[in-house]
Amino acid sequence: MIRKIVTLLFVLSFTIIGKAQEFQLGKVTVEELQEKRHPKDTSAVAAVLFKKGRMELMLSQKHGFMLNTIVKMKLKVYKKEGYQWGVEKIKLYATEKVKEEISFIKASTYNLVNGVVVESKMDDKATFDNRINKFWNQKNIVFPNVKEGSVIEYEYSIKTPFYKRPRDWNFQMEIPVNYSEYKTIIPEFYIYNTITKGFFSPKIDLKLKEKKATLEISSLLRIEEYKEKHTTYILENLPALRNEIYVNNVNDYCSSLIQQMASSDFKIRDEKEEAEQWNKVLQSIYDLEFAKELSQSAFFEQDIKPLIVSLSTPEEKMMAILSYVKNNIKWNGNLGYEAENGIKKAFKIKSGNIGDINILLTSMLKYAGLDANLVLSSTRENGIAAFPVTSAFDYVISSVKTPDKIFLLDASEYNSMPNILPLRVINWYGYLIVNKGNSQKINLVKSESSYKFTSMNFEIAPDGVVNGKLKQQQNNHNAMLYRDYAANENLESYIEKLEIESGKIEIKDYHRENVNELQKPIVEYFSFSGNSLCEVIHNKIYFSPMLFFALKENPFKQETREYPIEYDFPFENKYQINVRIPEGYSIESVPNPIEISIIEDIAKFKFLTKVIDNEIQISVVHQIRESVIKAQNYDLLKEYYQKIIEKQNEKIVLKKV
Repeated sequence: MIRKIVTLLFVLSFTIIGKAQEFQLGKVTVEELQEKRHPKDTSAVAAVLFKKGRMELMLSQKHGFMLNTIVKMKLKVYKKEGYQWGVEKIKLYATEKVKEEISFIKASTYNLVNGVVVESKMDDKATFDNRINKFWNQKNIVFPNVKEGSVIEYEYSIKTPFYKRPRDWNFQMEIPVNYSEYKTIIPEFYIYNTITKGFFSPKIDLKLKEKKATLEISSLLRIEEYKEKHTTYILENLPALRNEIYVNNVNDYCSSLIQQMASSDFKIRDEKEEAEQWNKVLQSIYDLEFAKELSQSAFFEQDIKPLIVSLSTPEEKMMAILSYVKNNIKWNGNLGYEAENGIKKAFKIKSGNIGDINILLTSMLKYAGLDANLVLSSTRENGIAAFPVTSAFDYVISSVKTPDKIFLLDASEYNSMPNILPLRVINWYGYLIVNKGNSQKINLVKSESSYKFTSMNFEIAPDGVVNGKLKQQQNNHNAMLYRDYAANENLESYIEKLEIESGKIEIKDYHRENVNELQKPIVEYFSFSGNSLCEVIHNKIYFSPMLFFALKENPFKQETREYPIEYDFPFENKYQINVRIPEGYSIESVPNPIEISIIEDIAKFKFLTKVIDNEIQISVVHQIRESVIKAQNYDLLKEYYQKIIEKQNEKIVLKKV
């Protein structure tokens, strides 16, 4: 029993709006089973015929206030590639003390056999649990007898004590959704902040219903009247949520409904109130997860003190400690901002999760006298933190503030550097936590620009064979990604792939520099030859001066674009090319120079040519100066890339004298 001065006992009744009555389970028709393709998306491998959810705030004598969410789904499988929709995976929060409970009310597959609708019910053995980590379980349900043409129906309920932060409701999915409905039933004295995201806005139907509750006050019972809010959100004919190039996490743009219980009776906070709410959450995380860990230093002092004793600048100390942690504490592959082992144990066993490693790093930086703090963030896979709740985060990095700038550090990846973070954590923004102070919002996509500089000299023989030498330098994220790749690829295999990707050239004398010197750019050198890089037709030779570096295909193929274009990081690619033409040939034509700049110089392209005697010099620059470009600029960017492709693939024409 729950002992409180006031106990609310809710007697809830439910009504369903008229249109929802059309969408019920157990009514599979022959016409549905005979349908061969989705009427609005013939490429769809499957489609949701309807998806309905109902979230109800209720009282449990065992757990107190609970959220009960019921989900009903009916989907159609069109193609073999859609068989994956015959497996449902549901994450459930579960610790030793508290867990979410799921129960399946219905789970069946329907097929058409000799003109008759046949139902195959799910066997109890077709469900199994996976333990993801110490906080999460996953319930897996395998539906029976899934074929091309099948219709799958299921219904389940999830009961959770975490009523302050209901589960998100995704109207959109990776397949078309014909109808999606979500209904919330909440007593009027509970206020939830509600936001919808994505490019489709739901129709909203709100009804207030009179209710009665029995209140127990000092052992006396009395009847109290109140209103209950029934809010229904509906979206229809939603296209499949398909991933597009240069989108970090397409789910960030999924049409969804997100809710968070408000601390007071208002629906929209102003910026000041929102900042205060974030500060409360961040301070709570600091007190519970970070304060004790950051107060420890005795166990590592004898290792760190001699490391920094002769260093004078904050940057030198920062680099020395970062390098120490990267070399001595290995990431075990687990995410999380909490210290899984505790930093003392992680230091001892030389292994830990993200929290262990980067909290330990921050503690060491503080010991060295640096202005170091932790930065909470959410990985790309986890999505953008929309509400001030602890579950919005699954990652933590470190920061160091100097008189000139703020450095962001992640010691979990050996090849990362200050402000050169692993791509998984470059996700819009994070929160720098200052104990007992105002925390600071940190932009994570304002990464250091990465350059790639290629110098290439080659000569062309009369038979069209090309022989040349190449030097390429890469820094920042380009260098980090190269080092990550090189660490998992032997040199012979790497050269073989490079030969194939570069137009079946033959590479000789390959060597590279600074693979393990992270503060220096990666440099590659090699000689190459190829007999398929030019066309010899009669007395003329045709070739693209960029050879195997010319873009061949526009990455932007869709007619329209709903999502912003998200590059991993800003970049600048430069090429300096010198071509020596064979004796007995003259230059008939070279591509005209061009300069393109769009979106206030966020994207710039330059192609310049110069002829000196029997040598052609080409200078090419392609630069993207911002990580995120608005979707409204998609057409401009698509056209920009098309012009780049056309120019880079223009031919130099040589003619025999």
